[in-house]
Amino acid sequence: MSKPEEITTEALYRITGKSFADYLGYPSFPEYQRRTGYFRADLTNGKVGYSHLAERLRLAARESDYDAFVEKLLELMDPKEKSGELYTIFQRENLLQTYRDGETFLCVDGDCGEEGNTRRMLVSCELSEEDDIVSALFLMNDISELYDPHSLARRYAEYDPLTKLFSRHAGDAYAKDYFNHHSDEPAALVLIEVDRFKDFNECHGHHTGDMVLKTIAEELRTFFGTESIISRNAGQEFLVLIKNRKTDEVREMVSKYSNAAHEMEFDGNTYTYTLSVGYCIYPEQGILYHDLARKADKAKYNVRLGGGNGFCRFESEMIDLNNY
Repeated sequence: MSKPEEITTEALYRITGKSFADYLGYPSFPEYQRRTGYFRADLTNGKVGYSHLAERLRLAARESDYDAFVEKLLELMDPKEKSGELYTIFQRENLLQTYRDGETFLCVDGDCGEEGNTRRMLVSCELSEEDDIVSALFLMNDISELYDPHSLARRYAEYDPLTKLFSRHAGDAYAKDYFNHHSDEPAALVLIEVDRFKDFNECHGHHTGDMVLKTIAEELRTFFGTESIISRNAGQEFLVLIKNRKTDEVREMVSKYSNAAHEMEFDGNTYTYTLSVGYCIYPEQGILYHDLARKADKAKYNVRLGGGNGFCRFESEMIDLNNY
């Protein structure tokens, strides 16, 4: 009998990360990563390398000097204990001494924020050395939900159980919030509908139809990226908010997605499907979320009137849905 294959440490780390993300109520590990803060620092030279921070902490990313970065980060995090562990874990000299003492991993948690808006933060740090340079990789998680079951329930309610995308309610809320706080950045609102989906379900069965919806969810994540807000509105309709992209970039992204081969392998068979896609541009074609959604819907409807399987941008002379 051959020796069983050894389970690697990397595999255990991977499944541990996925399990933690699932326990916190995230629908997938990429979604957990998108909402998690992390950065790498050169402690020897006092420089910050790549950083991915939660939106409320991103002002710190403007600093490349490590000490200035940490000062801004702590100001934004606002730990309750001003000399507690959440402060000391970031201090460069402490970290260098910790590494010299033979320790390579630290993990602390504590409360941050003002009264009435307290968040529980977990901060981990892994230390390593290469070419005489000591580096630190930081990971920051908001674990408030672990202490508040009502918040955890809300997190689960944010997602559509079939596709693991945002629910319509959550997608609308996040899109409105984005427009309210990024009025100086270009964006686009895109609506996607599966053509003749009722007929598809009647022909192939609802379970196969569900698999199509799950496949489309993966397509949307792949084509529009984890930075976009993607939701399943209802039934066979999806919404995508493309952030910080100019008009030409939006058209290229939508065109590439619309013209891609949409097919699915399932249960030994290949199924193809087509999509009607409509979009509008922010702020050029509107600044209010409900107005943008209406215009994207009108553009999508005009694609459907033409037989589907295409895309178009909203134009003012398009047929008004209220007349049909």
